[in-house]
Amino acid sequence: MPTRSPLKPEILNQAIAVAMSSQSKKKVGSIILKKNKLIASAVNLEDKTHPIQASYGKRASVIHNNRGLREKRFLHSEVNCLIRSKGRGDTIIVARVGGRGGKELRMAKPCPICTIALKEYGIKHVHYSTDIGFYYEYWG
Repeated sequence: MPTRSPLKPEILNQAIAVAMSSQSKKKVGSIILKKNKLIASAVNLEDKTHPIQASYGKRASVIHNNRGLREKRFLHSEVNCLIRSKGRGDTIIVARVGGRGGKELRMAKPCPICTIALKEYGIKHVHYSTDIGFYYEYWG
């Protein structure tokens, strides 16, 4: 059950800044922490993919019986961040911005593809933006 994120605004703002730097239509950014220290940051890339992203997409399509997931090959910020972190980290913060002026928070709960990847990489603390702030889930 999600609860309000207990992280300090400074950390959440880092994830927002990463999301705002995305060149994609849907601006999503992620940061990975280990013991509250920044390990990696990344944005979604609508014009790039990666074999790891494709592999998780195929697996998610089978698990969820949804062929559409197989087609989500563009590099999601969460998977991009996992790749950049080289598997180090215990916490991810995912932010999506949009709306008026491109600065309003939007829902950024990890999709089924990213959920599988995050769990396999051992990410236990998941924080994500919503229209009303950041929420937290423990996936341990």
